[in-house]
Amino acid sequence: MSTKQVLQHAACGRTTAWANNDERPELQTLHGRILRVVLLWYLFGLWIIGLASFIGMWLFSGFCVLRSVWSVVQHGGNWDVAIPLPFAVQLYLAVTVLYESYQFLTRDSLHMWPLMRNMARYVFLHYPYFRLNAVVFETREEEKKNEKKQEPEQEKDSDATTDDKDTSDDSGHFDATTAIAAIEENDVTPYVEPNKRALFTFHPHGVLTCGFSFNGAHHMAFKRSECRWISAENLFYFPIMRDILHWMEFSSSTKASMQSIMKTNQNLCLLPGGFEEATIYQRGKHRVYIKKRFGFIKLALQHGYDVYPAYTFGEEYTYHAFPYLERLRLQLNRFRIPGAIFFGIPSCFYMPRSDVDLITVVGKPLHLPRVENPNRDLVKEYHDKYIEALRNLFDNYKGVYAVDPDAKLEHAAAGRSPLWPNNNAVPELQTLRGYVGRRFLLWSLFGLWIFGLGAYIVMWLYSALCVIRWVWTAVQMGWTQATPPPMSVQAYIAFTIVYESYHYVTRDSLHLWPRMRRLARYILLHYPYFRLNVTIFEERELQKQKMQAKEENATNIDMKHLSPAAAIKAVEENDITPFVETGTKNLFAFHPHGALTCGFSFNGAYHMGFERSACRWLSAENLFWFPLVRDILNWMEYSSCAKVNMLKFMRRDQNVSIIPGGFEEATLFQRGKHRLYLKKRFGFIKIALQHGYNLHPVYTFGEEYTYHVFPYLQTLRLQLNRFRVPGILFFGEASCFYMPRNDVDLITVVGKPLCLPRIEHPTKEDVQKYHAQYMEALKDLFDNYKGVYAVDPNATLEIF
Repeated sequence: MSTKQVLQHAACGRTTAWANNDERPELQTLHGRILRVVLLWYLFGLWIIGLASFIGMWLFSGFCVLRSVWSVVQHGGNWDVAIPLPFAVQLYLAVTVLYESYQFLTRDSLHMWPLMRNMARYVFLHYPYFRLNAVVFETREEEKKNEKKQEPEQEKDSDATTDDKDTSDDSGHFDATTAIAAIEENDVTPYVEPNKRALFTFHPHGVLTCGFSFNGAHHMAFKRSECRWISAENLFYFPIMRDILHWMEFSSSTKASMQSIMKTNQNLCLLPGGFEEATIYQRGKHRVYIKKRFGFIKLALQHGYDVYPAYTFGEEYTYHAFPYLERLRLQLNRFRIPGAIFFGIPSCFYMPRSDVDLITVVGKPLHLPRVENPNRDLVKEYHDKYIEALRNLFDNYKGVYAVDPDAKLEHAAAGRSPLWPNNNAVPELQTLRGYVGRRFLLWSLFGLWIFGLGAYIVMWLYSALCVIRWVWTAVQMGWTQATPPPMSVQAYIAFTIVYESYHYVTRDSLHLWPRMRRLARYILLHYPYFRLNVTIFEERELQKQKMQAKEENATNIDMKHLSPAAAIKAVEENDITPFVETGTKNLFAFHPHGALTCGFSFNGAYHMGFERSACRWLSAENLFWFPLVRDILNWMEYSSCAKVNMLKFMRRDQNVSIIPGGFEEATLFQRGKHRLYLKKRFGFIKIALQHGYNLHPVYTFGEEYTYHVFPYLQTLRLQLNRFRVPGILFFGEASCFYMPRNDVDLITVVGKPLCLPRIEHPTKEDVQKYHAQYMEALKDLFDNYKGVYAVDPNATLEIF
C-alpha cells in the first residue's frame, strides 16, 4: 500500500490497527467503568463545582458584610444594631483567614506531592478515559526510523527498496506511514529528560485542557521530565484547588513564577492561548489564539530555552460549546474571567466526550538564542517562526490524525499577515478620546438612521391613526364634538407641511456640504473603527506591479491580476492617496450590500481614495422620504437611486457609485457567507450602456462578518422588499446592537473597469451580454483575491 493510500485510509477516521480503549474487556466491567471516570469526575468536578461554590459563597459573604456595615452607618455608627452575619458566612470568613494566613507563612516552603501525580498517571495509563490517547514525539520517531535504516538486513536491500521505504518529505517531518505506525505502537515510555531548558507549548486549549492534562501532565512520557506545568493564575486564588495544583507540580502563569522556574533550567509546559483560546473554541474547528502572545517567546529568549510546539488533534471534539457573543466573552477574559460556556456528555455536563482519539504531536524544537534584553523586532521574528512551525506541524499531520484531513488552522496568524495594520492595537486608540472618536461618528449616523427612521415611522402611523379617529368622530357627532388630535400630532403635521414645502420650492437648488464629508473622512482616517479598512484599486496596483517587473526583468508575472505577494503588499502599504478623478465616467458597483453597507460607506464614500472623484453615492430611495435623514444624505453627496437621478448624473459625465443588490442583497445576508443578488439586476447595465460608462466591479471582503442576522423566513422577507420594506433583522456589538463588530478586516478591491460601448438604445440582448460579462468579471475578482483577503480562502460566491 502506497503512502498516499495509507494517508487517505487513515484520514477517513482511524485505522483498524489503532488502539480502541472502548473495546478492552477489562474496561467493560463495573470496576473498569468506575475507574475510567472517577478521577476525572473528581478533578474536573472540583474545578467546576468547587470554584463556582467558592465564588458564590464569596459574593454572598461580601453582600452580608456590606449589609451589616450599612446598617451600622444608618444608625450613626452604633454597632449594637448591626445586622448579624449568618453562621455560614462567619465560618467561611474564619476558615478563609486561617487558610490564607497559613499559606502566607509557608509560601516559601510549600512542598510537592509526587505520589499524587504518580497515582494519576497510573490510573490514566491502566484505565484511560478516551477511546485513544497518544503522544507522538517527532524527534523520537525519527530516531527510531534512523535506527531501522542502519540495521544490516535493511542495508542489503536499501538500493532496491529506497523508493518504498524512505517516504519522508522535504519539510523535516516524518511521513504518513511512520505517523500511523507511531499510533499503532503508542509508545508510553518516558522520553523527556529533566533540566533540558525545554518549553513545551500546547495547543489548542480546548475547554478543560484535555490534551494538556491527559497527554501532558498525566502522561508517562513526561514521567522523568520534572516539568513545571503552568496553569491559569486565577485558579490559584481558591483554597484546596491551589494546594492540589501545587502538589501536582503546577505553577501559576505569572511572569514572576515563570522567571523563577526558568532560572533553575527546569522544563516548562504551558498553554499560550489561555482563556482566550478556550473562549474561541468551537466544536469541530481548529482555532488557536496566538497572534498577541509574545510574552512566552521573550522569556524563552531571555533564558535560552528550546520551544517545542505541541498540537493535540481531537481536542476540538471533546465538548460542545456556546458559539455566540464571542466578542463579549473575550472582553471578560481581560478581567481573568473564563468565557467558555460548554457541556460534554449528558450524564455529567462537565465530563468530556470519550469517543475521541486524543493525539498530541510534539514537534521539533525551535532553538532560541540566549538574549538577556531582546528587542521587540527580535521577539517578533521568533514569534513569526514559532507560528510558522506550529502551522507546519498542523498541516503535516492533519491528514493522518485529524478527523477532517482538509481542516484549516484558524487564528494561528489571525488569517492575516502580521505586517498588516491592526487599528485595535494602536496605543492612541486605546485612550478614552480614541475610544469615543472611533465610535462617535458611526454611533451618530447609524443611530440617526435606525432610531430616526423608527421614530418617524411610529409618529407617522400614530398621527394617521389620530387624524382618522378625529375625522370618524366628526362624521358621527359633528366637528364641534370631535376631539382634535394631540398637540404632538398637530406639531408633527405642521412641521412636515413646512419641511416638505421648503424642499419642494428649493428642490432644484439644494446644495451639498463638502465640509461634512471631509469631517467624516478626517475622523475615519485618524480614528478608524474597524481593525483594518483598506481600499485597493486594482488598476493602480497593477501599474506598480508592472513597474516592479520591469525593474527586476521578470517575465513570468500575470499582468491581469495582482500576484498574492503584491496583494499582501497592497494591504501593508495601505495607499490612501486619491486615485479616482472627476468627470471620468466611472460607475462603481459595490458588493455585497451587507446589513448597513459598511464597505460602501467606510471604504467608498468616506475613503480618501475617492476624495477628488466628485462621486455621487446612490442610496435607497425610501431613505429620502424622511426629514433630516434626507438632508444629511444630500449634504454628504448621497442621492436617491431612482432612475431619474442616475440619468441626470450620467448626462453630466459624473462618477457614480451604487449597490446593485439593494434591499434584496441585505435580506440574503448571512454571517460568514458571500451572497449577492444580481441575476435580475439589469437596469444599471442598461443605463451604463446608454452613456458609455466604465463599469468597475467592487467587492468588500470582511463585510460578511460585520453583523449577526436572523436567517429564517427568507422568502417572506424577500416579498417585503418588493414594497421597499427592509427585510433584515440584525445585531452587531453586544453594547449597541446597530454598531458593527470592529474585529474585522474590511478590504475593498476596486476591479479593473469593464469598458462599455455607448449605445443609445441597447437591445435586450445587448444588456444581457454585458450583464453576463459583468458577472464574470465580478466572479474573477472574487476568486483571484479570496485566497489573500477572505477569512475562508476556499469560500464560494453565491449569486441569486
